[in-house]
Amino acid sequence: MENLNYLILGLIKDRQASWPFAAIIWSLTSFLLRDMFLSSLFSRLRDLDKGVRRDVKKAYFSKALWGWLYFLISLGLFVVFWRFSPLESLRPGDYGVLAGALIFSQLFALAHLQAVGIALLFVLKQTARLESGAGSS
Repeated sequence: MENLNYLILGLIKDRQASWPFAAIIWSLTSFLLRDMFLSSLFSRLRDLDKGVRRDVKKAYFSKALWGWLYFLISLGLFVVFWRFSPLESLRPGDYGVLAGALIFSQLFALAHLQAVGIALLFVLKQTARLESGAGSS
């Protein structure tokens, strides 16, 4: 336990060298939050037909680009905050950078939720069109 405390204190004090570790923690936290929102949706996708599930995932991956862009922006802002902001005396600009990182992190999760919703609607419309075309023939 003492070694862990020593490691954490070393990472906080030498932030010029520890930014990769901080970026990994930020990324893992962001992915866990994203997974909290999306895991129930993706687990329910397993109830669907394999072809429909494949179409939803394909549409999701094509629509999720904005979410990944928001993630990269939030990660970049957090790394800037970590490397250049003194934790002992934060300036108003430091709070702004940290707030921006948090906002873009939330946009990351929301953009992925939106991408799943759009993908589901796209496949639902496509399936309805196919069924209405098959029913009228």
